[in-house]
Amino acid sequence: MNRCRPTRTAFVTDRSQNQLVHSLPSASRSCRAIARSVAMLIIGVCAMATSWAHALTLCANSVSSLQTAFSLAQGAQQGVSIQIASGTYAIQGLTLTLPSQTKLLGGYDAACTSRSATPKASDTVIDFGGYGVYIWQTEGTPVSLFETDGLSLLNAKDLKIKAGIYSGEGNVQLSRTRVTGVASGTTGIEFLVFGGGSVHLDNVLIDTLPSGMPSGQCAMEATLYGGGSILMQNSTIVLPSNKNLCFYDPNADGSTASLYNSVAWSAIQNSAIDSHMSTINTFNSTFFGMTRNGGNGQDVAALHNDPQWVSPGSSDYRMMSTSTSVNSGTPIQPGGLSALDIDGQPRWQGQLPDRGAYESTFQTAQTYTVTNTASSGAGSLSDAMAQANVNPNLGIIHFSIPGACPHVIALNAALPKVTSPMLIDGTSQPGWVANTDTDAFLATLCVVVTPSSGTLPYAFQVPAGADASLGLRGIAMGGFQKPVVLAGGSGHVIAGNRFGGSFGNGIVLAGATLHSIDVLPSLNHGSFIIGGPAPADRNLISKSAFSGISVQSGVDGSQNQCQIVNNLIGTSPSGNVAAPNFVGITMAGDHCVIDGNRIVGNTTDGIVIDGSTDTVIQRNIIGLTVDDNGLQNSGAGIRFANFSIYAVVGAPLSTYAWEFKNTIRFMATAGIVIPSGTNNTFRSNEIRDNGIGGDGLDIDLGANGPTANDAGDVDTAANFGQNFPLVSNVAIPPGTPSNATNVSATITAKLDSLPGITYRMDAYFTNHCSGVNGRGHADAYLGGTTATNLEVFNFVVTLPNVLSTAYVSFTATDQAGNTSEMGACYPVSGGGDTIFKSSFEG
Repeated sequence: MNRCRPTRTAFVTDRSQNQLVHSLPSASRSCRAIARSVAMLIIGVCAMATSWAHALTLCANSVSSLQTAFSLAQGAQQGVSIQIASGTYAIQGLTLTLPSQTKLLGGYDAACTSRSATPKASDTVIDFGGYGVYIWQTEGTPVSLFETDGLSLLNAKDLKIKAGIYSGEGNVQLSRTRVTGVASGTTGIEFLVFGGGSVHLDNVLIDTLPSGMPSGQCAMEATLYGGGSILMQNSTIVLPSNKNLCFYDPNADGSTASLYNSVAWSAIQNSAIDSHMSTINTFNSTFFGMTRNGGNGQDVAALHNDPQWVSPGSSDYRMMSTSTSVNSGTPIQPGGLSALDIDGQPRWQGQLPDRGAYESTFQTAQTYTVTNTASSGAGSLSDAMAQANVNPNLGIIHFSIPGACPHVIALNAALPKVTSPMLIDGTSQPGWVANTDTDAFLATLCVVVTPSSGTLPYAFQVPAGADASLGLRGIAMGGFQKPVVLAGGSGHVIAGNRFGGSFGNGIVLAGATLHSIDVLPSLNHGSFIIGGPAPADRNLISKSAFSGISVQSGVDGSQNQCQIVNNLIGTSPSGNVAAPNFVGITMAGDHCVIDGNRIVGNTTDGIVIDGSTDTVIQRNIIGLTVDDNGLQNSGAGIRFANFSIYAVVGAPLSTYAWEFKNTIRFMATAGIVIPSGTNNTFRSNEIRDNGIGGDGLDIDLGANGPTANDAGDVDTAANFGQNFPLVSNVAIPPGTPSNATNVSATITAKLDSLPGITYRMDAYFTNHCSGVNGRGHADAYLGGTTATNLEVFNFVVTLPNVLSTAYVSFTATDQAGNTSEMGACYPVSGGGDTIFKSSFEG
């Protein structure tokens, strides 16, 4: 396939030092690193792209170059990433209106050629000198985003960050960010987003807000217009007396707030979490001197005692060993637990992660050390697990086997079942190297577990009824029916492991004869995460005779209890060569999340949804290798089997966001196949190049090929056979050249469907209209609007190009979430023969 152009190179020169302070490398390997890091949408020969496809990457290592970078960001028409070298930058306040998605990233070296693997927020400081900070990120493609990572924001009088506009989604994300030394006279810290977006605080410290604030009751507030969510993870908020932490949903749009492993503290016990939202849930968080006002929801494992910080008077918010907030958080969070805390230290040290922005090194667990590769006896893995099972508290199994890696533990009999909390940590073996690649699996694993001969039923199993958690990291496995079986317990984290395939050093790991990871019905409401957000958390799962991962019917994963995140399924470690499972993932459990996995090269389907309820499938790459080549799953990308309901594939019904998109390409059949089932939502995905000649359907309702619209939309097929809108005109500015890109256009269309319902109309662009069935493809998502039955609606979009091969199409989704097939394609260049006056498909 054609390679993409590298990102645009921009230079900012510090003239006082007469040196170049920004230099962007040329193309990375086949531009896939760029594509991942800046959320590129690759269409054809890259003629069409989002604002991040040619991101403006700026480097600052001085006050002048930082100010120049801010100025350039205010005029940029593409995504902007400002990379800031470690150091302190004193500026007098900041007022920015940003037209494109913008990121501020700290922790770089002076030339921004590399970034610390463990950036501390305190290493990169912007000192605002007691002046106000006002940032509004107004636009994006098609959503707004303002993000910080690895920074300290010091001495701001006010800090106001807004994203989005009333008609467009906004998102604010702060990670590993410290807000401290807030100047007296401040009116507070405010995050405000529009259009159903989100506020996400991850490993954030908001410190020393001054007392005597002049107005209002909120020291910090987050406000959402149009719905959306607030997610606060592993963060610390230090409030002044008589002031509240406030969450607002001003128009009662159904917004939600969730707090995980966080600490909110008030010096005098008269502050509150003041929630004006429909739902607020807290998990394993500490609230000292605070009460909770408003909002439905639940509080899980909440504490209300002093977190016992080391020295809050000098802004040291690390906790003492006696704190009940130490080792009492939860690893089960949306998307998984962050790998590093605000100080760049490993987030999970001890029995459980800590609450708050800092992770302590206090270790209360008992450690057992494996010193040889014997199948049993002293120093063996089997013996260490047997000892750990006797301890009702967490047992950590470390490895210290003499000699060079890898070390093969050849078992004569099955290992003990896990009946007490246990972390089996293969990363502790000298020689282990974590995977740092954003897409592949390039870890060096030093512990290999196999049968000495034949096949054993399992390697690691938590039996039904066990009151246990299993953490499994850094282990390579092969030769088992089911290497990992989760039948009981809760809080399981399976991360950084390898299942099957050619291991090197003459070692070939036989694939599972059933499933590599099997989650049984007896787990029921037990929680687990397979994978995690960091590259080091990724599992490599290959060569399974049935499913790489199987979650069986009866598993109920409500509240993020069932997550499969960021794994590489069906390939070699490079992510470019097939090492197929029969099916990538089989999901029969309810309320589960499949997020950010790469699923390619499998023998049949990428994902099978087997009679489940409320499965969420987002941000997965199905059928595309790490080097952006097609490597098909020889079936469908996502196949629904039996009667599945309320699945969300891509963006949920509440938003028009592209960032939830799944990429489904190069399948042997259709992208999404759904023989039966209802209320299943398919929105904002990139689906193309599937089937023979790339003409396969993006969405196949009924698994019987293209389904024509019917008058009144009264059929009862899959998703009730929801009709799709038909385009009647695409209006572009007169005189637009045929090779123009990023062209504003107005699409006119109409939907014949059930009356009395407001439908979500989602627009898509393609440079390939199917010659077989006349349907469009979802090369790129153009955004969406709402309309009712038989209403002629106009929708303004930005077309990536107006070539003779350019087409637009729509899907419709009703209020219950039933999405149609992809509609008939209409040529951008004018005129079409696929539409009849009756509005039915031709």
